[in-house]
Amino acid sequence: MKIILLQNVKGFGNKGDVKEVSEGYARNFLLPKKLAAIATKEAVVQAETKKKREAEEQKLHDDLIRKEADKLKGEKVEIGSKGKDGKLFGSVGAKDIIAKLKEKGFEIKEKDLMLKSPIRKAGEYSVEVVFGPKIKSEIKVIITEEK
Repeated sequence: MKIILLQNVKGFGNKGDVKEVSEGYARNFLLPKKLAAIATKEAVVQAETKKKREAEEQKLHDDLIRKEADKLKGEKVEIGSKGKDGKLFGSVGAKDIIAKLKEKGFEIKEKDLMLKSPIRKAGEYSVEVVFGPKIKSEIKVIITEEK
C-alpha cells in the first residue's frame, strides 16, 4: 500500500515522503494516528509540489541566515566588568554578550551562543555563534577590568 507521510516518523521517513508499506502497518498504526494518508495520484503530486516549495523556502531562509552570519563574523564585543588583578568580581555570561550584540543591531538567541562557561577573567575570547547546521560564525569578546 502506498502512503504519504504527514509527519516525520522516527526511523521510517520524513514529512511528505511517499512510501510503500504493508497494509496492516498503514491501517493499524499510521492512518489512525494521522501520521500518513493514502497516496492517490493527486495527493502524490500535491505532496511533491509542497515538498519542492518547502525546499525553496528553506534555501531562502538559509541564505538569509548565512548573510547574517557573515555580517557577524569577526565582530568585536567589549564588556567592562569590575575586578582586581585580572579576575572579575562577577562573571560575564551569554546574556551579557547578547545584550551588547543587540546594541549593535544583531538578534542572537542565547542557545545559539556557544559559551562553555561564564567568563571570570579579563582578556580576549573567541565565542562561536551557531545559526544552524553548517552555519557558524565567530566573534571576539573583549573583557576589560573596571576598578
